Amino acid sequence: MDDRTRFSLTPKGREERFKPTHPLRPRCRQLLFVLDGQMDLGQLRAHFKTFADLEENLLRLREMGFIASQEVAPQRPGEHDDLVDKINAALEQPTMGASRLDIARQQAVDILVSLTGANSPQVAKLRNAATEETLLAEVANCKRILSAVASTSKAEIFEQTVLKALKR
Repeated sequence: MDDRTRFSLTPKGREERFKPTHPLRPRCRQLLFVLDGQMDLGQLRAHFKTFADLEENLLRLREMGFIASQEVAPQRPGEHDDLVDKINAALEQPTMGASRLDIARQQAVDILVSLTGANSPQVAKLRNAATEETLLAEVANCKRILSAVASTSKAEIFEQTVLKALKR
C-alpha cells in the first residue's frame, strides 16, 4: 500500500462504528473511530506506532466493506482538509434572530457530524444542550473523544470554534 492512500468509512462502516453487529478485532474496531478520509497511511502509521498489523487490519476492514481506500496526491501548500471548509461554512451561516447559544450549538453539531457522522450519540447530546453550561460540558466531552479517535488538532479546532461563537 502507498503511504498516500487514505481510508474512509463506508455507510456500512459508519453503522458498525456506533451499532456493532460484527465480531471485529479490537484494533479493527478502533480504526473505525479514527478513519475519516483525512489521514493517509503514512499518518496512520505514525499515529499507531504499536500496530504491527495495521495494514492487515485495514485490508480486512476493506474486504468486509467497512472502509474504502483511495490514493490521493500530496496536499499542496495552502490546501486544507474538509474540517476547515465545514467550519468556514458554519461561520458564514445567516444568524439573524439566533442566539449565541443557538449559533454555537449548531456549529458544534455541524463540525462533529463532519467528523463522526450524524448518528453519533455525542451529536444528539450537543443538539439537546439547553444551556451554555451544558453545551460547554458536552463540547469538553466531545473534545476528549476527538483527541483520542481523530486528532488533537481537530479537537482543538472544534472547541475553539464553539467558544468563539459563544463570545460573539
